[in-house]
Amino acid sequence: MDNDVSLTTIIRMPDVFGGNNMDVNMDDNWPTLEAAVDMAASQLRDISAREGAYLIETIRGGKDKIMAKVDEIADRSPVAIEANFAKYRARIEKLLGDTSVDEGRLLQEAAIMSEKYDINEEIVRLRSHFVRMEEIIAEDDMIGKKLDFLIQEMNRETNTIGSKANDTEISRRVVFIKNEIEKIREQVQNLE
Repeated sequence: MDNDVSLTTIIRMPDVFGGNNMDVNMDDNWPTLEAAVDMAASQLRDISAREGAYLIETIRGGKDKIMAKVDEIADRSPVAIEANFAKYRARIEKLLGDTSVDEGRLLQEAAIMSEKYDINEEIVRLRSHFVRMEEIIAEDDMIGKKLDFLIQEMNRETNTIGSKANDTEISRRVVFIKNEIEKIREQVQNLE
């Protein structure tokens, strides 16, 4: 370590910091300094643009994964409603034993359950949020703030789907979607 130079050694050297060289003319040096600053600013813009493009692609990748799960949920929803009704019917029949079931009343309950567990409206809104996401990305103005708000809405719809569906298969997909939305949120925080 004989060749190491300490900070103390450098500070003790004359003219290293703030020498008395009064013959420096800023007008003569300005073009060089200005060119260096312009080059650094240009490189910073290029790096920022590349990072932004990468973030957008990452966000779109997450969106595609989510949309695939939303499609699966949409396909599963009628099956889940039917399964929930079948469980309800079995419980009623078990409770009534040998007593006959009033089919008319059971159909009314089926309609109520169908409405209670219906998640189509939330699916439509979630899909529309992703369409809006693409519009915001295309606007190229305050993308981060706009997407951050939109992500809150996506979370809200996803939570409602999870609470209304009452189905383990849909719940698994909801958990996946929530994870992906959180990943998108993290990327959005880095956008300007």
